[in-house]
Amino acid sequence: MTKDTITLPASTLEKFSQLAQLLEQAGRLAREISQEKVRLAADSQAWYWSEPWQVMEREADDALAEGDYREFDNAEALIADLHAHV
Repeated sequence: MTKDTITLPASTLEKFSQLAQLLEQAGRLAREISQEKVRLAADSQAWYWSEPWQVMEREADDALAEGDYREFDNAEALIADLHAHV
């Protein structure tokens, strides 16, 4: 059994090598951009994960679980209720 062999000129092999390097650099750049987007998103939403905000989130979850909320048929009724408690 023989193997098929392809012989390429050195200039072609050099171009493949350059292409491989470019692809590697592009992949590295894509990873860096992705990581930067994640970091920016995390920074912009850090307030949500702060302890004071998480305490308020737990209080809201507890109120919902206990049925401690009011429902309104429309925005006007909600606003009227808000004004009644000011």
